[in-house]
Amino acid sequence: MGQLAKILCVFVVMGFVWMSYYLLPMLLGNIPLPNRTAAVFVKGQGKSLKRLPALNQVNNVTRLHQVIPVAALNQSIRLQIDIKLQVTHTSESRKIHETPPIGGSTNIEDEQKRRKARINQVCRKYNMTGRALSPLNHLIVDDPHHLLYCYVPKVACTNWKRVMLQLAGDRDASLRPAAWVHARGRLPTLARYAARARGTRAATYTSFLFARHPFERLLSAFRNKFESAHDDYFRERYGREIVRRYRENATREALRRGHDVTFAEFARFVGDPRTRARGLNEHWASMFSLCRPCELHYSVVGKYETLAADARFVLQRAHVADAVRFPLVNASSSSSSLRKTSTRDLLGGYMVGLSDVDVARLRGVYAFDFEMFGYEWPIK
Repeated sequence: MGQLAKILCVFVVMGFVWMSYYLLPMLLGNIPLPNRTAAVFVKGQGKSLKRLPALNQVNNVTRLHQVIPVAALNQSIRLQIDIKLQVTHTSESRKIHETPPIGGSTNIEDEQKRRKARINQVCRKYNMTGRALSPLNHLIVDDPHHLLYCYVPKVACTNWKRVMLQLAGDRDASLRPAAWVHARGRLPTLARYAARARGTRAATYTSFLFARHPFERLLSAFRNKFESAHDDYFRERYGREIVRRYRENATREALRRGHDVTFAEFARFVGDPRTRARGLNEHWASMFSLCRPCELHYSVVGKYETLAADARFVLQRAHVADAVRFPLVNASSSSSSLRKTSTRDLLGGYMVGLSDVDVARLRGVYAFDFEMFGYEWPIK
């Protein structure tokens, strides 16, 4: 008798499961049974249960950021889902494969296509296509691994240079201080090569650059070179001129040292036509001017906002992911106290002190950066 009871219990449980995944969804959603194997419900904030379309009516890739209850008898079960649901259709079953998103995109290769298409569109818009390749002092060359990297200051370039040094055989590159890494001539650039050699490498090597919001990058440069400077070079080279040019009733000490430049003064200096006429320092020059994306069609266009995922993609694309890893934390930086709050979080507070004219001039300086790399101001 006990054995018979166990068998009956098994059949009862199987019946509940069948009702949960087949009969209940069919009754609630009026879904023809042959067209699906399961129903998925989404509960919005303060809203009742809402049935998603049948799986055979959903696109092959559906991205969900909702709290989704499991369609079962016990609807208190909740799954926090932030994944890509890839629905594979077959005549007998529908399998759902869960893949973590890369870099905030359902597909990093599709995102790369969008980024490069945007750049090409802007190049065509302003008739900047078909130009000869410039020497490009900022384009680092790694011949053994067929790599070209255009470094942009204040866009993780210190760590990318460490990666390039590691690929060149420097096993201690990850421990090198920033000043050592950035020493002139430390890494070979495309400017060293003759025109034909430059063209060959540009056409055949994996090339990449990383972009960042122009105003966020500008603020990062100011904080690093003026606000928390480790030496007085930038204060003496640029700070004294900034104080002299824009500050009324400046003290003798400020004129002599240039040590207390404000962000508003610095921004006015960068946007000033007189400054632009003689050329901008690489730390606040436009990304467009440093990397010339209309002359070189980059294999990968990374972004600071998706740095980790894009860095992995670059290394995988170059077939060196097993040899090196991109260091996400700059352990050698002594200005970590300033980085407890991100530059983007602080940007609004700094920009408040700028006049409309100064903001407009800065937008002019970085016009191609905004348009080519898809950035906006104010940041949405």
